[in-house]
Amino acid sequence: MHYLTPNGLPPNGGCPPGVTRPAAPQSVASPPPPYIPPRPDHGVMPVYPSAPAAVAPHPDYGYPPPVPFCWPMQPAPPQLPVAAPTTAPPRPAPDPSFPPGTYIDGATVDFGTNMRYLFPERQNHTVIHYFLDMAHPWESPGGSPRWAVYLVPTLLTVKQLIRQLGGGNGNDEQSGISECLEVGDGAWLKGPTFMLSDNKSDQTLEALGWTESRGTVSKPVWIALHKA
Repeated sequence: MHYLTPNGLPPNGGCPPGVTRPAAPQSVASPPPPYIPPRPDHGVMPVYPSAPAAVAPHPDYGYPPPVPFCWPMQPAPPQLPVAAPTTAPPRPAPDPSFPPGTYIDGATVDFGTNMRYLFPERQNHTVIHYFLDMAHPWESPGGSPRWAVYLVPTLLTVKQLIRQLGGGNGNDEQSGISECLEVGDGAWLKGPTFMLSDNKSDQTLEALGWTESRGTVSKPVWIALHKA
């Protein structure tokens, strides 16, 4: 006598009673085949799967994370224009066709009318510092009077110098110059005074001691003008 299960198979897998049928073997997945890159002559580059990006977890502070702060960018300072360096034009070389009296220290005077200046033979000069605006520095110590520097021939007489500075308008007794002696800290002393009416004003600047050594070897000459 034979018994069959509804599916037409023998009961208990065909095993005798009391014998447990062994479990069916489980299928084991086989490993993937090794990656073999294509040959170079195929012209296909291997494509690798992208790995998932690792994201570090944010710590839980119990409140929203702080917002990063960025310092505002300061604008760059404006570029100031830089003045181009200026150089004096080169002095032309003396023309040998002109007489030597045309030049003084290698320079000449051109009046723009084809007329030149013939300087005296003696070309010794002194440097004179002249106070402008009829300023008398000994009267206002610590002031800042304006002044100008002049190159003056030493053969000039004192009277000629006074007239060249603007003195001598008919009242010779009130027109003259005074030497100014600097004592420091903006203080000045009134030095020797020479008026147009004085005979001592007939002497030259060289005889007075105002020579080319003033301002280099000895003290510079500072003068102020007197006029009515």
